Amino acid sequence: KVRSKNNFLFRRCNKTRLERRKTRRRRKSRLMVLRTDIVMDVGHSLNPAIDVGQIEGAFVQSYGMLVLEQYKVTGQGKLLTNGPGNYKIPAFSNIPHNFNVTLLKNKGNPKAVYSSKGIGEPPQCLAISAFLAIKSAISAARSDTGHTGHFQLDSPATPDKIRMACIDQFSQQFLTDDAKDKMKPWFVQL
Repeated sequence: KVRSKNNFLFRRCNKTRLERRKTRRRRKSRLMVLRTDIVMDVGHSLNPAIDVGQIEGAFVQSYGMLVLEQYKVTGQGKLLTNGPGNYKIPAFSNIPHNFNVTLLKNKGNPKAVYSSKGIGEPPQCLAISAFLAIKSAISAARSDTGHTGHFQLDSPATPDKIRMACIDQFSQQFLTDDAKDKMKPWFVQL
């Protein structure tokens, strides 16, 4: 029996698609999170609409941190991306096309205010499922070109990192593992 007052139960599922299209000039890649389903136990909800909004907001905020918001720091330690005007934040085109949030009906938490449960921060860990779905889509793209097995994808999974991780005829001509080790970085990785 768990005696903690702050127990959270949630499930999530993401479906992604990584499109690689050839145009006359170059090959383009486009990542889309097609669908996200979140089911969360919020206890006795005082206002379900607000709870759903909190869950969606926490997911999108965390998704931005894992996929879009790349911090850039110079070799001297100066932060270059010091505000939302200097890095990409989630927009309508980045959030899941089909976004479903379901609240579980539960007895609630008898020791909490109005038998509710905290919902502001716990959903932030749900966006890791989108990051892992992106990694799975990259793995499928890599297997199409004969590259199987483990590969490293650091967060944030920005479009350039996704493009290079796919490993195809285009990306292979730019960087090999040996060259990557010898290359002096322009920006310091955090």
